[in-house]
Order: sequence, then C-alpha cells, then structure tokens
Amino acid sequence: MPLDRKRRILLPIAVALSAAALVAPMPFGVADRLLKAFEDAVHIPVFAVFGYALWRVRPRFASGLALLAALAAGVELAQVATGRDPSWRDALFSALGGSVGLLWGRACEQRAHRMAVAWTLVCALIAWAPAAGVILDRRDARAAFPVLADFSTQRQLGRWTARGVRVNRIPRGGLAGRDALRMRVARGDVEYPGVFLSELAGDWTAFTHLCVNIHVEDANPPIVWVRVDDREEQPVYRDRAQEVLALRSGWNELRLELDALLRAPSGRALDRGSIARLGFFFDAPAQGAEIRIDHLRLEGKP
Repeated sequence: MPLDRKRRILLPIAVALSAAALVAPMPFGVADRLLKAFEDAVHIPVFAVFGYALWRVRPRFASGLALLAALAAGVELAQVATGRDPSWRDALFSALGGSVGLLWGRACEQRAHRMAVAWTLVCALIAWAPAAGVILDRRDARAAFPVLADFSTQRQLGRWTARGVRVNRIPRGGLAGRDALRMRVARGDVEYPGVFLSELAGDWTAFTHLCVNIHVEDANPPIVWVRVDDREEQPVYRDRAQEVLALRSGWNELRLELDALLRAPSGRALDRGSIARLGFFFDAPAQGAEIRIDHLRLEGKP
C-alpha cells in the first residue's frame, strides 16, 4: 500500500537524522572492546529500519541495496571528518542490516516471511560473533592467569592496542615452539611506537617477577622499553613505571623484578592490585625494526 504524503516526507527525515547520529562526534571514546563490539552490532538494526522504510517508498531490492550500501560507505567516510573511527566492518554490518530491512519490506507485502526470518538470524549471528569472541577471550584470560599472553589464539590480539606498529600472531614462532606476537615498526612519524595490553586479568600482589621472551632478528638490537601503569588515564612520565630492556640478537629470556620495575621516577610504588596497562615500545627505531614477544607471564607466587 502506498504511503500518504506525510509519511513519505517523515521517513527520509528520520533516516537522515539516524544517519547523522552515526556520523556525529562522540562526547567520549569507546575504549572497552566489548562495548565497541556491541556498538558495531547496532548498525544492523539501524540500517534494517532504513531498508524497511526504503522498501515502503521504493520497492526495489537490488537498487535499494545498492543505495543503502552507498549510504553505509558514506557514513563511514564521513566519520573521518568528525573524529570517529571508520570501519569496514561497520559498513558491512550496515549493508547487511539494509538487506534485512528490504527483505522484511518485501515479506510483509508478499506474506512470505521464511526467507526474511532466516536471513535475520544469519545476520544476528554475524553481528554478535565479535562480542562473543571478546567474552570467550576474557574467560580464557582469567583461566590462564598468571600467564598474561601466550598468543595461542587469534582472539588474544584484540587485547592489544598498537601504535605505529603492525602486529600479527606467529604460530610456533616463539621460543620452544610456542606461539608469538610479531611487532614491526610501520610508521616513522610515530614517536615511541609499540603495543599495549589494557585487559589484565588478576591481581599482581602475590607475584615477584614479570617474565617474557623477546626475539631480536637484527644484529644491532633496537632500544625497547617496558611500561606499566596502574591508572586508567595516561599518567605523566614521573608517575608511571618503565624500564629499558637489555636485548641482544636472538632470544632473550627476561625475568624482571617487580619491586624495581613497579616504581615510578617520582618514587611512588605502583598499586599491584590495580595494574591497568602493560606495554612494550621502541625508542627511536629504524623503519622496519621488529621483535617477537612470547609467553608473557607473572612468576613468584608462593
């Protein structure tokens, strides 16, 4: 049934306002990766509404899907200008949502809902898979503690934030055939490029050492620091703990005393019960400098 003129005017306005909300600057960033996964999943129902509305105005599936895919790409590109983080996954979720809405528009007209229901379930599984992966990885992290990272699953990479480096998991690329993380300098314009682990399960109070194996390929090892924070916000230099690592070419089996490591230049001892961030970063590295990190763990529990 064709919509009356009033509804034909209101639908495009509602769509435009909803798309603008997806582009508008966020008053705060979404740092938690589980919340980010939920935020990404919302693109599917939002664009499903767009698709359904578009079908009611113009019942053409192929051209409607092409229009919605273009809108999805446009929304992500526009986020660059507003300071948000564009994502190909968001664009994909938006296009999937648009297809769901178009199918439901057609199904309601033809009174044939089986395909729409099946495709809705498929898209729901796709949308919630990233959140499920985060939940499973957090369960694994709690079970593995005091091992902080062994890179045995691809999901573990989601715990790390990279800055100025490319990271990838190397199966059996670690010491004694274990899995490892490779960190390679990708941009020369980033000061102190590195990786940071911000999801840390467990309390460090009962432990005495932070242990890690690091492999250096180059005959002239790069300067690498380890840094630990006990506050969520970025602390100033004098209030965070960091130490330069003595590395040589080949494998380095490091065992760092927490009493010495967890003391800031100000003299303040970090709170071992609330460690918020652990990272490794290069200091003035050459382009392409790389290391491999393997079997990051705490030791010394009685």
